[in-house]
Amino acid sequence: VDLPEILRKQDHGVTITRWQDRIVAIESGDTTEELYGMAVDIGTTTVVGSLMDLHRGKEIAVAARLNGQAAYGADVISRVEYASNGTSQRRRLQQALVDTVNGIVAELEEKSGIAAHQICRVIFVGNTCMQHLALGVSPTYIARSPYTPAFSHRIDVTAAQLGVAVHPEAPVTFLPNVAGFVGADTVGVVLATDIANQPHRVLVIDIGTNGELVMSHGGRMVACSTAAGPAFEGTQITWGMRAGEGAIEFVEIDDDVQIQVIAGTRPRGMCGSGLIDLVAELLRLGIIDETGRLREGAEVHDLPMQLSSRIHSGETGNEFVVAWANETAEGSDIVLTQRDIRELQLAKGAIRAGTMILQQLLGVDDADIDELLLAGAFGNYIRKESAMVMGLLPRIPLHKVRSVGNAARVGARLCLISQASLEEASRLASAMNYVELSGRPDFQKAFMESMLFPPFALNSQDSTESNKKLPRDQAG
Repeated sequence: VDLPEILRKQDHGVTITRWQDRIVAIESGDTTEELYGMAVDIGTTTVVGSLMDLHRGKEIAVAARLNGQAAYGADVISRVEYASNGTSQRRRLQQALVDTVNGIVAELEEKSGIAAHQICRVIFVGNTCMQHLALGVSPTYIARSPYTPAFSHRIDVTAAQLGVAVHPEAPVTFLPNVAGFVGADTVGVVLATDIANQPHRVLVIDIGTNGELVMSHGGRMVACSTAAGPAFEGTQITWGMRAGEGAIEFVEIDDDVQIQVIAGTRPRGMCGSGLIDLVAELLRLGIIDETGRLREGAEVHDLPMQLSSRIHSGETGNEFVVAWANETAEGSDIVLTQRDIRELQLAKGAIRAGTMILQQLLGVDDADIDELLLAGAFGNYIRKESAMVMGLLPRIPLHKVRSVGNAARVGARLCLISQASLEEASRLASAMNYVELSGRPDFQKAFMESMLFPPFALNSQDSTESNKKLPRDQAG
């Protein structure tokens, strides 16, 4: 409609943006230096968008928002159940996500000064359920045995079809999924870390409400997903909270408890990294035993009085006071309860059992692991030594464990700027051998064993590096 005006503005000089065999945009003059795209990681809890300069392959701005679908359920299964109630419920979930993404677009526009209509390409990654809901496709059978998604292949639509407020003709691509509970976000991680092309034995763990796990050895990849629950994200924990201002993110214990709080404020609760630190320290001191029982102070040999006074009886058993009421923002003691420990045991047991099954399938013992990659925001902040002490990670030398941050979003960015990477993503999704853990007797056995805490023994090789704690604005 506007073509005649566009042609006359710059004496018929125009720039045409094309994707494959389709014209996306026609602009007056030479705008070849102004080519922008957006990579979006649809998390169950948080959605993150990156604005990319496609001409230079450079990230310009990043914005994140809580997923608006949370109003309809905090976890994937809750949202599947809600979406299964009918078309209108499914549409509400889709619109909530689109609204979240459009809020991110507006924020990126404000941060960068680049108009939303200049964004001519979008890549989405997310778990299989989030991708279904984003496209308005029923996810019902993802949650029912045999957990089959409605689609696994790559999907291409336009921004106008989806309702995303960028250039209406912008091609929007959803990267391929692997299975019902291993999605495009895992494909993005594998693409970004290039583990498929590594000759050595690599284990990738993305810890969240669901733990996605991939093990690679000599080009062979096996993947699985475990329902870890929300404990690592701070929910279902008495004083748990997300990693925001006021969250205890780091705990160390000598004669008494030392904490580090996000933003340096009075503590309001504990996030996942602080919880893992705390439990690891209590295991080290013998205050928590191998079964997960929080002991009485009198049961622990040579326990300083300051620590013994922090143990008292609560509704679900003993409790440990992490911060006293006069130190906290709420004016109440922040405590770790016996029930909290059980929730954490279930979560870490599921993750560890999943890794044990993948190791078994590829014939890899703990000592054989050449590299362990922690993906996702959570992996940036947990102290590796603490995770090993409590049995969440296999005990290997600390220098073999590396955080790779939001590798899913990095994979999406690669697909934005490279057609070869986009094609590689589909190849990787097809190459991964998905392992369904439910119903496997060996998984159930490994899960029961993994809920126990291992006997405390420091893996002292290069353990000093675990004491280095980066502020959140520097980590990852």
